[in-house]
Amino acid sequence: MFNNTRLSRWWALFALTATIMLALPAQANTWPLPPPGSRLVGENKFHVVEDDGGSLEAIKKYNVGFLA
Repeated sequence: MFNNTRLSRWWALFALTATIMLALPAQANTWPLPPPGSRLVGENKFHVVEDDGGSLEAIKKYNVGFLA
């Protein structure tokens, strides 16, 4: 019984260490946004979706999403 408990503790310690080691590289980078009016990345487009099914038309117009 002693060996089983000891093995379980080592396994738990190993699993915790492995989880921490795998999670460390998953840090987010932050980048500054371009100044207002800049077209460096693209251009902003705004569309107000109405309740009459206009979302499908917006998807088709801006070529985003998936229409089957």
